[in-house]
This record gives sequence, structure tokens and C-alpha cells, in this order.
Amino acid sequence: MQNETPTQITTSQFYASADSPLAKSRKQMRWAFLLPFALILIHPDLTTLVIVVSVVLPIWLFIEYFFKRPLRMDMPVLGISERDIYSPLFQGEKKTYSWTEIKTVSQSSAQNMPMLQLELAGEAGRWPWQKSGKKIILSLGMFTEADRLQVIQLCLQHHAKALGVTSNSLPLSQELELDQTFTQDFDALMKYPWLTYSLIAANVCIWLAMAIKSGSFMVSDVEQLYHLGGLSTAAVQQGEWWRMLAATFLHGGLIHLLMNMVGLYSAGVMVERIYGRGQFAIIYLGAALTGSAMSMHFAAQEVISVGASGAIFGVAGAFLVAVLQHRDKLPASFSKQTIHGVGYFILYALAQGFAKDGIDNGAHIGGLIGGMVAAYVLPEKFDLEHYLRSVKPLATVTICLMLALTTITAYTARNAATDPGKIILNEHLLKAAYIKYFDQMRLLDQEYKAQQANQLTELEIDQRGRTVHAPVFEKIAEDLAEIHLKENDKREPLVQDIKTSAAVIAELLAMASTPDAQTGKLEAADPVRAAQLEAIFKETNQRIMLKLTQKK
Repeated sequence: MQNETPTQITTSQFYASADSPLAKSRKQMRWAFLLPFALILIHPDLTTLVIVVSVVLPIWLFIEYFFKRPLRMDMPVLGISERDIYSPLFQGEKKTYSWTEIKTVSQSSAQNMPMLQLELAGEAGRWPWQKSGKKIILSLGMFTEADRLQVIQLCLQHHAKALGVTSNSLPLSQELELDQTFTQDFDALMKYPWLTYSLIAANVCIWLAMAIKSGSFMVSDVEQLYHLGGLSTAAVQQGEWWRMLAATFLHGGLIHLLMNMVGLYSAGVMVERIYGRGQFAIIYLGAALTGSAMSMHFAAQEVISVGASGAIFGVAGAFLVAVLQHRDKLPASFSKQTIHGVGYFILYALAQGFAKDGIDNGAHIGGLIGGMVAAYVLPEKFDLEHYLRSVKPLATVTICLMLALTTITAYTARNAATDPGKIILNEHLLKAAYIKYFDQMRLLDQEYKAQQANQLTELEIDQRGRTVHAPVFEKIAEDLAEIHLKENDKREPLVQDIKTSAAVIAELLAMASTPDAQTGKLEAADPVRAAQLEAIFKETNQRIMLKLTQKK
């Protein structure tokens, strides 16, 4: 902030600061957007390049443009004098307002950013039902805390003087100073919330390792997710309880990961400072488990469920509980902003989950309940004396409570509707059976051609059919009989035809043969049955070839 004195009127000019909340948010956004570009270097394929250039780059450029004007360091973004207030960031063509044009001066917040709010006198609001007048709003997020306090004080003083009334800046100034002191004390609770950063790093590293191995960065491979610990009610009911935690460190793709990590950073930093690392770990892991347990009643019944969102909902719920329990000891602006902001996030996210397919709202609700219950029992650092006295016993109680809640919720889930593990195994068996069937058919064809070329005798062909090929086709038919596809699976007719064909070929090849008395050629011992089997094979083989041709 600098002072100039043109025409004997002192104008206080304020410049954007590199240490302001808005500047810090810009740095964090840049780091977040660097990840997609790093993927091009790690996995330089055309698909990743197209997605990054066509989707990520335009969003990044838009956000950079959004930050550019309020964070210009070479020119003042706000000027305040006894006569008027000026800012190039005011919306509309008018950039300067005299204090006599302004009815009220106040401070508000939006998206966790402090805002200067000026209500103009004699001008109606945008909508007919609005009782207040037109408002000019300027974000103060580009200033340091000291400059923000001075901006509000100067505005209140000059506005009161211009209107000839007693300044009411003292209560608001005291409130702002209280907010500033609270912010400093709050940050001092824990300078670096390493556990939150570590959890984010762990989730990103696991996803990156999966993406590199599978070669898919935007969408994770479902089979890979299952084998690494994706949540399935059927698998847990078969004894694989470890999936309830492992699934919360897996994500379905890049967008899924980024959304969850932004949420974890936003709420995790605050909650880790309020409860400390140990208790934050209890809240996060407890909410992750209760979220997975609730998911077993819903999404995980039929699909593989993954993601940290249940744990993140628990962290957000813990933040809300902490503020509600101590709102009488906290600055009013902090309490109001937190309750409204976190409450809106929870309600909006849950509404989105109910409105859209593919979102595991069961995990969200379960995690939210787990996080809120844990936070209600655990002591916060707002009351340090109580915290130090009760942290160990209450932490022990909370761990037992979370384990009991998780176990009861998981055990009461109904038997799984589907078994993704069995479906994945079926896919492998089906693929293997397909390959073995067509390979064996090609081998048979080659041997019959060898017989025609007098490289194999009829007797050798007959013996190989009975001893080598028949058991293989019989095994193919048995494997296909064990495969159960989902209802209305379009592949079912093809599977049935290949199974029938394999069984028919196995019976034909295994059938005993006798030499013809006149020609000496080998003939089936049961010619009627052989003719029936040949007719069935011809019919099913035609259908198989037709289906395969249509697929192509």
C-alpha cells in the first residue's frame, strides 16, 4: 500500500500482494493443472495429448485470465480518499464512486474470499423483489490481512464523514481484528498439515502407477481396480475385508481423482489443524470405512466402487461439527462462513449424487455419518486445556466406535446382487475358451488337409481325433457350461452355440470307428447318431460364422 497526495486530498492506494489468499490459490491451481501436462511427458500418446490440449488447456487459460487482472502487481487495484473510492475491478463502465452515492459499507465473503460490499443509494436491485439497492462488490482476496483491515476501516471512516454521521467502524474493526488474530492463532495450531499432503500424494501416486501400467489416464481399467482392492459387497462377504480401506485409495480416472483431491485439500487442512494429526487420521480412516460399509448396501452390491469421497465427506462433516460445537467461542464471520460453505457443499454434492448415475451416494452418506460421529466425540484444539486432558481416552473410544459402526453396517448388508470378481473371471474363461476353440478348429483343418496331401493316414487322423482332440473339445464345452453371463448379455447365443459345437465335435471324434467291409474306409460305429451330430454341427457352425461376420 502506498500514499499519494494529488490536489491536497490523500488517496490511499492498495496493490495486490503475492502473499494474498488469491495469489496462493493461483499457485495451487497451477500445480494442479501441471499434472495433466506431465502426463504427456510420461505417456506421450495421441489421446492424452488431444484431451489435454482441447479440454485442460482452455480451462487453465480461462482461470489464468480470471486471476490476471486482480493480481497485477504493477498498478493499484484500489484507491480510497475522503471524497471517493476507485477500482479498475469494479464491474461496469463506472470505476469511481463518491461516498455520497453509497448507502452502506460492509464486508461479506464468497467462496472463502473476503468481499467489500458497497450498496448504492437510490438505485434499485437487479430483481424487482430485492429489498436492498444495487451493490458493488469487490474481492479483497488479492490483499494481505493487514491491508484488508485497513481497507474496511478507511471505507467506514470516509463514508461516515461524507454523510456527516458518527463512524460505526469500531465494532467492525474490532471484529476484523478478532478475525485476524483468530486466523493467526489457527494457523499456529499446525504450520504444515503433513498428513493431508501425504494422503493427497498417496492417492495421486497410486493412480499414476495404475495409469502407467494400464496405459489409460482418463479412465481406469475396471479389472485392475478390482484386483487392487476395488470395493465389492460379494468380495467382502467372501472374507476380503481389506477392500473396505483399499478401495478408498483407488480412483476411476483423472477427473475423479482431481475432484476428490481438491475436496480433501480444502477440508483436510482445516480439520487436521483443529484435531491434530492423530485424530485427523482417526476421522479420515474411520469415515473411509463407514463409507465403504454403507456402500455395501447400495452401489457395491452390483458394481466395483472406488474413491476417497466417503472419507472426504467425513472430513467435511467433522469440520462442520467442530464449528457448530464451538461457534460461541469463534469469530462470527468464521462460523457463519464455515457453516454456510460446508453445509452447501454437502447438500449440493448429495443432491448431485441422487440426480446422476455412477455416483456412490451410499459411500458419501456413510462417510459423512462416520466423520460427524467421530468429530462429536473427539476433542478440538479450540479448547486446548480440554484437548490435552482428554485426547488419548477419547481417541481410544472413537476408534472402538468407528470399528463397531463399520462392522455392524457391513454385516447387515444383504447378500450381493452380483459378483464382479466372478464376472471378471468369467470374462477370462470366456476369452480363453474362444481362443482354444478356434485354435483347435484350425488344427483339425490342418490335419485333414495333411491327410488329403497323404502326409497323415486316415487311421492316424482317427486316433488323434479320439485321443488328442476329443478331450480338448470336451474341456472347452465344460468350461463354457460354467460361465454365467449377465441377463440379456448379447453374447449369450454365441456362447451357447460354441458350447454346443464343442460338445458335438467331442462326441463325434470320440465315437468308435469300424472299417467298411468293401472299401476299407473307417466309418462311425453308430452312423445314425453320427449323422445327427454332423447336422447339428453344420447348423451351429453356420450361426457362429454369421455372428462373427456381423461383429466385424
